[in-house]
Amino acid sequence: MNTTETKLMVETDKAAFSANSLITFHNADREVLRITHDGCIICGAGLSVDAATQQAAKMLIEAFEEQFKKMLDARVAAMKEASK
Repeated sequence: MNTTETKLMVETDKAAFSANSLITFHNADREVLRITHDGCIICGAGLSVDAATQQAAKMLIEAFEEQFKKMLDARVAAMKEASK
């Protein structure tokens, strides 16, 4: 599977649970979707709510798959090292 690099950012002013925290999804230097602390969805330029939500979901899946692969690779490497 060949995926593009996915960058997910959590931006906060002071702390992860501050009143003005938000989650922003960026793809190719373009904001796709922003979720504010009060649950509002702000779509990137030129995207409908559905399109932005779909794009954010795809980015999350790709990021999770990338992290799972890294964890599995590290586990396999550790198991190989332990069996030496």
